[in-house]
Amino acid sequence: MLGPDATLQRGYTITTDVDGNVIRSITSVQHKMRLRTRVSDGEIESTVTEEQARGAGERLVEKAKPVAGATQPT
Repeated sequence: MLGPDATLQRGYTITTDVDGNVIRSITSVQHKMRLRTRVSDGEIESTVTEEQARGAGERLVEKAKPVAGATQPT
């Protein structure tokens, strides 16, 4: 089943403005805007304090840290 509840159970969220419009892009939010984020077991209300757009193709990931004792490629 691929309904919204199944998606939320997998760890995703659905964020809307206070009128229920789904936020699909950072261009949809403004400073001090109130948002509602639905998670698997409830809802969180928040206020935008900062927006940061990603560049084209940029991914928001942390750099991998080497594991102690692991052999590093040369």
